[in-house]
Amino acid sequence: MRGKGKILNLVYSLINSFLRLDIRYFSSCHISFILKGHTHIPHPIGIVIGKGVVVGENVTIMQNVTIGVARLGAKAAPIIGNNVFIGAGAVVVGDINVGDGIIIKANDVVTKSRYA
Repeated sequence: MRGKGKILNLVYSLINSFLRLDIRYFSSCHISFILKGHTHIPHPIGIVIGKGVVVGENVTIMQNVTIGVARLGAKAAPIIGNNVFIGAGAVVVGDINVGDGIIIKANDVVTKSRYA
């Protein structure tokens, strides 16, 4: 019976330590600000959205997407319009504008502005 007590204590301590972890450890998703209403993230795995990024409404962001500055020390970040779809694995970086209704395909690297 003493062995069961040690096992239960171990299980309890493991569960307790997992509950204290930040949710980012489980989803690998880091978003530096609050997204506007109706932003759809169906698979929140591996998404990184840096500071300064502006995301419009009704935007769909798939897994493993990176949106941010083009290099260290840069201040200008992308501006994403309304009703935009960003496919899995896409990278959107730099001082660019992505217009309303644009579809960015999976694994695209966007470094220049796109408009409809």
